[in-house]
Amino acid sequence: MTDAIAAVGAVSGVNSPAGMEAGISATQRPFDLAEKMVGEVNDSVKAADAQVRGLALGHADNLHDVMIALESARLSMGLLVQVRNRLVDAYQDLMRMQI
Repeated sequence: MTDAIAAVGAVSGVNSPAGMEAGISATQRPFDLAEKMVGEVNDSVKAADAQVRGLALGHADNLHDVMIALESARLSMGLLVQVRNRLVDAYQDLMRMQI
């Protein structure tokens, strides 16, 4: 039974060229970067929200730290929106090109 499974693995290795794996990882890299960026912005917004809640409940003593966290989250979100807008514009330019 294990010989049949090993044979299937050998056949699939023959059908896929060695350069194919490098190409797949290269195309997935931009999407991984975008996912990482969105995750970092989400974490920044959540941290700022937690600090605001702590300030409202009286747990936070330093208003400056809360304001810095809020401004950092706002700037991160603005950067993410601008990157998205540039990507959408680039996609629309590519779609308008005539072949």
